[in-house]
Amino acid sequence: MKDIVGYTAGLVGAGMMFPQVYQVVKTNSTKDISLDSIILIIICSILWVWYGILIVDWPLIITDVVIIIEELVILIYKIKNDIIHKNSNEQEEL
Repeated sequence: MKDIVGYTAGLVGAGMMFPQVYQVVKTNSTKDISLDSIILIIICSILWVWYGILIVDWPLIITDVVIIIEELVILIYKIKNDIIHKNSNEQEEL
């Protein structure tokens, strides 16, 4: 029963980020997403993975690895959109 609850919570937990990832990829827009929140979520999930490894809790490990991947996708789009485009716009103005 413990594993069923763990995997179900993991599915919901990892799934909660999917709409945001989908929206970012679909619209190619990250202007309303905080870079700080992305970084904090990644750090939090890394710590949960570490904890999951220490207690050998696979639902916890899998969930947070998926969340890290989802947040890295958003982070890549955020860097691409906010930093790279900002630099290219500044060069065009010169």
